[in-house]
Amino acid sequence: MSLVARINALIAAVGADMKAVLLKSGGMLTGPVNANKGADLASAATVAIGAATGEYVTITGSTPITAFDVIQAGANRTVRFAGSLVLTHNATKLILPGGASIATLAGDVATFRSEGGGNWRCVGYQRADGSALQSGARMILYGPVAATSGASIDFTGIPAWAKKLTLTLHGVMLNSTTPPIVQLGSGAVATSGYGGASAIAYDSNPPAIANHSSGFKLTPVHLSYFVYGGQVTFTLSGNNVWCAEGIQGQGDSVRMEWTAGSVALSGPLDRLRLTSVSGVDQFSAGQVSVLIEG
Repeated sequence: MSLVARINALIAAVGADMKAVLLKSGGMLTGPVNANKGADLASAATVAIGAATGEYVTITGSTPITAFDVIQAGANRTVRFAGSLVLTHNATKLILPGGASIATLAGDVATFRSEGGGNWRCVGYQRADGSALQSGARMILYGPVAATSGASIDFTGIPAWAKKLTLTLHGVMLNSTTPPIVQLGSGAVATSGYGGASAIAYDSNPPAIANHSSGFKLTPVHLSYFVYGGQVTFTLSGNNVWCAEGIQGQGDSVRMEWTAGSVALSGPLDRLRLTSVSGVDQFSAGQVSVLIEG
């Protein structure tokens, strides 16, 4: 008896409990295919959607994604994004619509098809709010990030379309006497070339001012009990030159700080760092975030 005849005999024997049998070479289903929803995956530079436990998965977190894992060509994955992150376009590894990186929003859904060898193509993208993928200005929020430990807070993977960054500080404290600074970078943070100055005016002391050097100082004078709250805005003025302006209000005293200046980077901005002049003093309280607009 041939293989096909045996399969037909099996179908007849099972009856209503077996609706259809597909041969490896193809066939037709007469009912729905109910695929599993896989376990949630955390965002990372490379996310293993190919090894996911289901065809439909949710990616959590805000770490920029530059690649997916290796699986055979033709594999399909539908991905829902739980938050804001950057999908970085690559003409081979991660092919995105319009050849441009995508800033995801919470609830966005994308369909990816493997082309083999770790190469994936996005064959469909749906915004949660119904807007067009490439319409108008783009915006993404990184954070908030706790400023309760460490000598620096880094925001990397800033997309090339960024034209304006707004750094927001809430209740931030630094256990040192060296001022907090903001550094921008392309490939690595720039530690020189900053022009401009910061100033402070406070209740019982004369105003003070200091020039920038290794970064944009938030204040020319800092004490460990200072509490920072406010914003610093960085705007692209062309040729990888970024201009800064900001103001901070102290919650622990009658005190205000201003900062302004500019820096020319070696290439397109892709990172921002909040640290101290010393580079080793530790943050001890508060939170920070960066709003990116393009």
